[in-house]
Amino acid sequence: MPGYRKSGDVPPIETSDSLNYAHLNLGVLRELLLTSSGKPDVQQAVIAELSKQRPLVRSNELIKALTDMIHYPDLYNDDLTASIVEALATDPYPEATEAMFEALPSIAAAAHDRKTRHTHDLREYFYQALVTRQRETDQTVWRHMVPRLSPEALVNILTDPAAGPLNQFLRPLEIIDRMPRDTRRQALSTLFSAAPFQFGLRALGLMLRGPAKTRAARR
Repeated sequence: MPGYRKSGDVPPIETSDSLNYAHLNLGVLRELLLTSSGKPDVQQAVIAELSKQRPLVRSNELIKALTDMIHYPDLYNDDLTASIVEALATDPYPEATEAMFEALPSIAAAAHDRKTRHTHDLREYFYQALVTRQRETDQTVWRHMVPRLSPEALVNILTDPAAGPLNQFLRPLEIIDRMPRDTRRQALSTLFSAAPFQFGLRALGLMLRGPAKTRAARR
């Protein structure tokens, strides 16, 4: 999980302990979150204020913050990242689920970037939180968003060591197997060439067996 921001980055905004965050607009709150180096109390206060916004704004802003934490992990500490994921996991509105799906490809891609692959614990917590989003309104979002996941995103999820809970629930390889022929072949080729050995073998097996629809038609 990320530590605090390193020295030498953008100087933090000077803030007062008595600052009324409720009077700040979203742009200022975002700036405070990004630049309050070494001031977790300020960052936590900003997250608390963002969590009070109306559902769509709240979800979008929290996801933006979480995505920043994935790509710039030295900006934030563990408690802050955990509090954002917890806020998303417990949000009663389906907008939070949709926002998490929008961020999912970027978060899964972080597992394969040298600069961000050490965010394993944060990614794992995010995936677990997403799987818990199973209200009836959330399931509508799942049905809408899962088919929109790109082959690249599915491969990244499948090969992210932190994505065990999500992989068990989502079964990315089965989704890839049901894709149109050309898209399926490209995804399996990527999986075969870039993934760990066990995934490469499974991808090769599917390539040799042919598309799921073709196999079903032969029965």
